[in-house]
Amino acid sequence: MSDNPIQFNALADEHNKLAATLSEKEAELARIKQSLDTESRHRLEQAVAYEQLKAEMAMKCEQLAVKEASLYKRLMELQTDSSRTESTFGQISLRNIPKIPSFDGQPISFNRWIFGVDELFTNYPGLSDFQKRILVVESLKGDARSWYDAEPDGNIDIWDNLRQSLSKQFGGTESLSMALDKVYSMRLTDKSDFNSFIQQVRPAIKIVTGDNSKLAIVMLRKQIDTSIRKYLPEIANETFEQFEQRLKAQVNEIQ
Repeated sequence: MSDNPIQFNALADEHNKLAATLSEKEAELARIKQSLDTESRHRLEQAVAYEQLKAEMAMKCEQLAVKEASLYKRLMELQTDSSRTESTFGQISLRNIPKIPSFDGQPISFNRWIFGVDELFTNYPGLSDFQKRILVVESLKGDARSWYDAEPDGNIDIWDNLRQSLSKQFGGTESLSMALDKVYSMRLTDKSDFNSFIQQVRPAIKIVTGDNSKLAIVMLRKQIDTSIRKYLPEIANETFEQFEQRLKAQVNEIQ
């Protein structure tokens, strides 16, 4: 009989130890589950942001395709009409016109480039205003094309206006002052359209800073609202393009 209390106490101790072990395992399981839930939620947020970015890019590509299709449709209509009309040089077709060398928005090369454009148009007086704009727009690359895409239609609707706008933006010392004015007039907030903002400010910043990514990033950061900029810590040796992608991702996340 005297052994029964001892056995009972031993069993009670073992039960308590098992209960304590079970409680620890349950707590550990809860922590693991919480960690997995957090990681899963983070991955879901990243996946949603990625899909939003893809949808935005697809929409912009579609808009560009529609714009180009409309442009080339108008060109074909114009060529069809012009094939019925004789000019001083006979039938004018863009296939018979030398291509204009590309222009990437570097002010140092603008004067030589625009001189070549003027010379070409002088040698081919039969070119219509629309054909002149087609040839010039096809030659615009890089920052120059980004500037064109963001420029108001009223500044590029005829060749004289387009030439004047190009000269103001890229031609000589005046373009630097105008580029600075453009940068300082822009502001990116959580309500802004990022693509419209960056297409207007990027060419202007490039004119001022050239290939100096560090200076370009500093200029761009100053035009970003604090509500966005506080989530963009500085990263050593980051390129302007890399910072632009980080900025775009952050704006998408906030909006």
